[in-house]
Amino acid sequence: MTNRIGDAYFSGRINYGYTVGIVAGTTQTQAGGTVLTTDLNEIATVANANDVVTLPAALVGTSVTVFNNGANTLQIFPAVGDNLGAGVDTSTTLAAGINREFVSYNSTNWEVSASSGLANWDESG
Repeated sequence: MTNRIGDAYFSGRINYGYTVGIVAGTTQTQAGGTVLTTDLNEIATVANANDVVTLPAALVGTSVTVFNNGANTLQIFPAVGDNLGAGVDTSTTLAAGINREFVSYNSTNWEVSASSGLANWDESG
């Protein structure tokens, strides 16, 4: 059911794509980061401080949540040419045990939500 173009109403649950057990790239570079491909991403292994994951290219309305269940601080890069708010191609970090949501508001920029200490998520919910 819709009330005008672009507004949709749902009943029931919306299921999001998720990936668990992700290993962060050890190159600690934007190009060498493990590319995230789903809505919900549980990073299980961060072997060294600042090991890397890379967000997909920004697309208006895209939401990507990163759960850092690794042992170290995770470095998160945008896709090449995108901006997480600190400059194009500039990373941010996420402490172990924390999660963060990234929402793109146009084709190159992401809004970063406040962090939460609820990182202990896996496919069981």
